[in-house]
Amino acid sequence: MASNREAFVSDCFEWNDGVLVWNPGFRISFFEWEVELISSLRALLEGCYIKRNGEDKRLWIEEPSGTFSVKSFYKSIMPISNPSCSAKRIAEEFGIPLLPAYLVSRSKEQDFRGGANFAVAGGTALDAAFFAERGIEDLSTNYSMGVQLNWFMELLPTLCPDSSNCRDMLRRSLFLMGEFGGNDYSLVYQKGWSTPELHTVVSQITTAISSAVDMLIEHGATTVMVPGTLPIGCFLTIFGRPSKDNYEPLTGCRKDLNELVSYHNQQLQKELDWMRDKHPNAIIIYVDYYNAALPVFGSPYQFGFSKGAFVACCGGGGPYNFNSSAPCGSPWAKAFNNTSLYWNWDGRHPTEAGNRMITTGLIEGPYTIPPITSSCPSLASENVNHPHYE
Repeated sequence: MASNREAFVSDCFEWNDGVLVWNPGFRISFFEWEVELISSLRALLEGCYIKRNGEDKRLWIEEPSGTFSVKSFYKSIMPISNPSCSAKRIAEEFGIPLLPAYLVSRSKEQDFRGGANFAVAGGTALDAAFFAERGIEDLSTNYSMGVQLNWFMELLPTLCPDSSNCRDMLRRSLFLMGEFGGNDYSLVYQKGWSTPELHTVVSQITTAISSAVDMLIEHGATTVMVPGTLPIGCFLTIFGRPSKDNYEPLTGCRKDLNELVSYHNQQLQKELDWMRDKHPNAIIIYVDYYNAALPVFGSPYQFGFSKGAFVACCGGGGPYNFNSSAPCGSPWAKAFNNTSLYWNWDGRHPTEAGNRMITTGLIEGPYTIPPITSSCPSLASENVNHPHYE
């Protein structure tokens, strides 16, 4: 299909005023049914971050036969959204329709009037430029919070061409902002940053999240849920086992990283307090993922996770069944049976049962400030259309 079958990746795009523009070039015309597929491919390519002046190469998943194929390459650039997120449980509780993934549905005739899910695995609060300035350019995706907000702004005119109707729609909508921050810390940590160095970017991350909330409210949003970060010190699959002097005896997690997250969440709540002062008519709900999830690590059996909270249900072996060279979804990884017995799905996300445990605490417990049930009583009303954007 390509006009130049011997082309390098660098032959398929150009830099226009610092912006990467893809132009792969095809030698044949497409059937009508193929146009949609090409649009989806272009949308996926837009999120691939290319290093300027870097070595021109692309690595992707090898098929079990030992060969490489276009199919496996396409699979490698497909963004993997976490299918079992807390938003699903919240939607079920309040009768909100489940959300279509925007990135894979925007080239189709998808109706987003009931809401949209902009989340993509690996999304960061800070833009790619922040990491590039610090010598970190090999990002797996460029789907940062800013990119996702731009998608929302692109979608908005199609939902409500009239600005007055738009504000009314946003007033009736529920926004779930993230969770953002965990991927930022994980990314720089794996590049060799120390825990004290991680503390230096907390204010930039929480300010970016707060600014995004501010932008949504300025455009008409009145109900925004903002999650704090999960206890990343308990994801031993990514960050490794704690040393003896860095061990939390009640949970078995890493003390230094959980202290980092606690500080992040404190700073985020301060930012949200400032937003509440600035927008007194808006409902800004802090979602305490950290404390909702933490008890399971000390007593997994109490919550029904007989296989524990650290071991990944789906993985390619290695400590805690996690191997970054054989992640869940690759040909070398496999998922255990009875996923409900595991809290950790793929080393980076909770399982469906894990998310249900967290979200039950959010809805029924003390882990939202102010409580979601008293802040959003109308969400439980029948026959009311409430769009939901994540």
